[in-house]
Amino acid sequence: MGEQLAETKRAVHRAVSRTFDGSFGVICAECAFSYIVHTHEYCVHTKNDITCLVYKDG
Repeated sequence: MGEQLAETKRAVHRAVSRTFDGSFGVICAECAFSYIVHTHEYCVHTKNDITCLVYKDG
């Protein structure tokens, strides 16, 4: 995993943890990915060719 991708994932997780209550998962990739998660609260965003999925656990 590239350093930029790892730092993006950590930065997104820090921001979400500071802003919202609860436990969140973060998945980031520089390519298309498929993932199944059971949640009603999630966000998918792409910037600078990195796509991140953030979802609330449980």
